[in-house]
Amino acid sequence: MVSMRHQSRFYRFLWEVGHSPLRLTELLQFLVLGWILMSTLIGFGGFLEFGAPMVGVSKWLCVLASLHALAIVFCKDRPRIQLEALLPLPFLLYAWINNQFISPTPWAGAPVLIVCLQVYCVFLVVLNGIHGRRSQKWALILFQFVITLALFAGFFQYYLFPDWMPVAERMRNPAYAHGASGFLQDPISLGGILLLGIPLWLLMMVKHFRARPSWILQGFLGLALMLGFSICSHRPGLAILLAVLVSLPFLMTANWRVRRNLWAYLFLILFVGGILIWLGTQDLRDRFLYYLQYSGDALASESRSIALGQFFENALFGQGLGSFSHSWEATASGFDGTSVYVHSAFLGLLAELGILGFLLAALPLAFYLFKGLSLWRSLPHLFVNKEVQGRMNKLPRRHPSRRKLERDLGKMPTPKAVSGALCLGLAAFLVYQAWDYSLRLPIVLMLVAVMAGILVTNGRSSQRQSG
Repeated sequence: MVSMRHQSRFYRFLWEVGHSPLRLTELLQFLVLGWILMSTLIGFGGFLEFGAPMVGVSKWLCVLASLHALAIVFCKDRPRIQLEALLPLPFLLYAWINNQFISPTPWAGAPVLIVCLQVYCVFLVVLNGIHGRRSQKWALILFQFVITLALFAGFFQYYLFPDWMPVAERMRNPAYAHGASGFLQDPISLGGILLLGIPLWLLMMVKHFRARPSWILQGFLGLALMLGFSICSHRPGLAILLAVLVSLPFLMTANWRVRRNLWAYLFLILFVGGILIWLGTQDLRDRFLYYLQYSGDALASESRSIALGQFFENALFGQGLGSFSHSWEATASGFDGTSVYVHSAFLGLLAELGILGFLLAALPLAFYLFKGLSLWRSLPHLFVNKEVQGRMNKLPRRHPSRRKLERDLGKMPTPKAVSGALCLGLAAFLVYQAWDYSLRLPIVLMLVAVMAGILVTNGRSSQRQSG
């Protein structure tokens, strides 16, 4: 066999893909998945279920399912039926029953149900398509690429076309005017997407700090994500971002002294960054003045009030999938246009599907978060090679030299960094949904499905390596 040791990494990648049907099929599978995610992001301002591009996504999902079936055939370790794959099924079944027999507007709930099935298909492909570190790395790169695309589209729209909207016939909430939205209709929806990726970029920057040149790119994108989030969110979102930044040192190290130093650096960076932003462009200054002068969102408050009334009418089963827009038209007054979603994903879910639907939707997310946190807690913050570990074992546990060796030669295990960052990003995003509806958008649901698939497979691969 020809040795590939002295060839470039790209050449070795092409050689493996060309000589392995499984590698080739996996590559095509992730490329098609990337195309589906980008089409979902760009199509119809995020409201894909109400536009023609939904049909195109369904066709590409059929192609993705075919490639995934081929990858399973070529794979030696055939995937078995897993509990993680079955958990969303009760919610999908209940949503179908609710739409058929309870909803007064089944024609409005049907597109939502189809999108849920599309998202479940994406989740299954990611869950069964990750067989090792390479395929997991591809999934992470794909996840980061889509968020980066949304970020730079938001910057482009914010500075060049601040009043542009992807769907001209739909009205934008006046409270979110002149914010960065990119391919989406409302700026806060873009904020939900960016919040999913902020912890991952920052934690990977810390992991690769001074070890690989990629830490510079990770740090730059992490700062760009925080800046982008600040020009597309609202005051509750900024408070959530601050809580995420304060929580990051807990994921980075177990040493309280190092954590205090990190918090000091964080405060200094935020202070200097705030001064630079204030002295920077007029657009950024105006955006932060808008946050200070923000007096409330009448449309969002009205939508929550209507959803709360819907919930109390039928708390257990809800009013039916897709019924909120009908209730808005019947009860809201003094507003132009129609509000399709409640400006709180939790209230919207409770109003349409009731307590039963809310619990069935929360169960899979809680389980995936628990799996990710369990893996994060089971791994050390720093990992060193066997030679250094032998030298360290000869020293007392609290010896200064041992701690210095750990800090200087240790590195954070990749599964721990990925699990901690994705769990923190997903938890912050779910809190953000108390004031946002982006969890109802297809692109956000698909990104959450990709995150859940990576979390589950990350724990599975770690268990195989330790066993």
